[in-house]
Amino acid sequence: MAVAELTMGLILSVARYISYNDRKIREGQWGKAQGFELKGKTLGLIGSGQIGKNLAHLAMGFGMKIICYDLKPDQEWASKVCATYMGLHELLALADVVSLHIPLCNDTYHLLSTKELASMKPTAILVNTARGGVVDEEALYEALKEKKIAGAALDVYELEPPVDSPLCRLDNVVMTSHIGAHTREAIAAMGQLAVNNLISGLSGKRLQHIVNC
Repeated sequence: MAVAELTMGLILSVARYISYNDRKIREGQWGKAQGFELKGKTLGLIGSGQIGKNLAHLAMGFGMKIICYDLKPDQEWASKVCATYMGLHELLALADVVSLHIPLCNDTYHLLSTKELASMKPTAILVNTARGGVVDEEALYEALKEKKIAGAALDVYELEPPVDSPLCRLDNVVMTSHIGAHTREAIAAMGQLAVNNLISGLSGKRLQHIVNC
């Protein structure tokens, strides 16, 4: 839930210019940037694993519609939450908020680049709390600078920390330092999971979570 909650916070920060307004007030400026409400908007999930599902449930509390792209659609879950699976470019064209929840591998490296970003609405925002390499940061910078999309929020980057990244100079970007799972609760849960797996392995039992490399 930790990553999903941060993602929701980032969505709100971009949609309502929260971080931007905070900076301006600290600089002695008093303005009213016009954001947009989430109610009635469409959230596009690229990846509908546990984090994507958790985010969907949070977004539904704001009255958002859910659309998804996933190579392995979970239609049973989708029917319960009235979510719709579709192709990637169709999702990008329809979503008001695009949120990434997929691993980084050869097939997903720069999954979103110039062509894909051009498919998005000029009023849409992109949120990446997955892995930095899924987004082509040079293409993202150009799309944001030219206002081809409205904004972005990033918790992950191709290079961490993002040294001299031009994205840091844009007002329509919110950036955090890969803190998605950095909560007291999530860290404790990960530690307990590691201990449980170790005990299971030493006991000759099947591990609960296995990664095949």
